[in-house]
Amino acid sequence: MENGNISEYLVNKPDTARFPLVLDTLEGLSYLHLQSVIHGDLKGANILITPEGFACLADFGLSSVLHDDILHWTSLSTVTSTGGTTRWQAPELMGADEKPTRPTLKSDVYSAGSVIYEILVGKVPYYEYSNNASIIRQVDKGKLPTKPSPTLAVTLELTEEIWEIMECCWAAAPEERLTIEDVTERCNKVRPSVLTYQRATEQQWLRLFRGGSGLPDVGLSTPCSRDLREKLEGYDLDISEADLELLDRLATV
Repeated sequence: MENGNISEYLVNKPDTARFPLVLDTLEGLSYLHLQSVIHGDLKGANILITPEGFACLADFGLSSVLHDDILHWTSLSTVTSTGGTTRWQAPELMGADEKPTRPTLKSDVYSAGSVIYEILVGKVPYYEYSNNASIIRQVDKGKLPTKPSPTLAVTLELTEEIWEIMECCWAAAPEERLTIEDVTERCNKVRPSVLTYQRATEQQWLRLFRGGSGLPDVGLSTPCSRDLREKLEGYDLDISEADLELLDRLATV
C-alpha cells in the first residue's frame, strides 16, 4: 500500500490522530480471534495503512488456527519455531526450552499492548535496548516498556486509563491478560475525546514555536492558545491563515 506500514505512516504524518489507528488494529485482531486465528507476529511493521487512512493487519506468515478449543494447531506457515519479534513478544515465547511455546490468543494480546505503545508513543517497545538479549533480561525482571512522563503523555493521546489497559495486556501470566475483545471494548470506552486531541494539537504548536529563531520561550505549560497567540504577536512567523484559524479555535478550549 502506498502509505506503507503504520510506523512509516506516522513518521511521514506525525500529526495524524493515533488512537483511531489503535482501534482499527484492535478490531482487526478481534475479528481474527473470533475466527480462532492467532496472528503470531503483531507489530507496527505488520500493520498497513489503506489509502483512506485505516489500519489493517498484514503478514500472517506466523499465524495459526486453533480448532475446537483444544491444543490442535494448523500452521499457516513453514516456520518451525515461535518466530515473531522479541520486542513485541510475550514472555512465555522467549523461553529457552527445547520445545518452544507456540503463540496463543493471549500472546497476541500481549503483543497488542506493545503495538498500542508503538502507535501512541511513536517508539518501539524497549527502545533503549539494541539487542534481543538485553530485552529478554528486562522482560525476565518484569520491566515494562518505559512510560512517558505525564506532560508528554498528554501530547500522545495516552491517558492513564489507556496505560492501565496496556498493563493488563502485559500481565506476565497469560491467564491474567484480558481477551482482545475486552481490550477493544475498554479502549472504546476511554478513547480520547475531541478536547484531548485539541490539547495535544496545542502542545504540538508550542513545540513548533519554541523551535523558532528569536521566539519567546512560551513553555509547555502555557494553559491556553489565546495566551500563546498573544505572546507571539508581532513576530514574523511563516504560518498560513488556516493554521492561524486553528489557533483561534484552540483558544476557546
